[in-house]
Amino acid sequence: MTLFLISLLDYANYTGDLQVIKNNREVVSAIHKWLEKNDENHYLKDFNNKNLTWMDTLKRSKAIEIQALYAQACKSMSELLSILHSEKGEYYKNKYEKVKQTINDYWLENRGYYKDCEENTSLTPNQLVALIYDLIPLERVKKVLSVMLSPEM
Repeated sequence: MTLFLISLLDYANYTGDLQVIKNNREVVSAIHKWLEKNDENHYLKDFNNKNLTWMDTLKRSKAIEIQALYAQACKSMSELLSILHSEKGEYYKNKYEKVKQTINDYWLENRGYYKDCEENTSLTPNQLVALIYDLIPLERVKKVLSVMLSPEM
């Protein structure tokens, strides 16, 4: 769901084809309902126990890369809804900021990186998804990259 929203907006921005957004209005609406149902205090709920992808086999809650995709989906949803002239665009803009903050609550100052998930402070490359989507404050980017390039990784 999150990747569809991000990809739809990226496609429209890249091609200038806003009609594709209008043609997918019902899908965007369905995803909006899904996001609302699966939000838990600005975290995307752990919802899939069906082993539909390799990631479902990992026993992790509130994983940083999933939260990063959720934040980016909220940002994309805000822009998509604005294009569709929906008043909900501002709601998702605010939601994006709140989800972004939950990611930054994972910062481990003494280690110079973000923890992997709620229960795991191990160094993993998963935090790079948050970096890719510009969810990490600039003053932390260099620290994250330095640790990621260290022998510890």
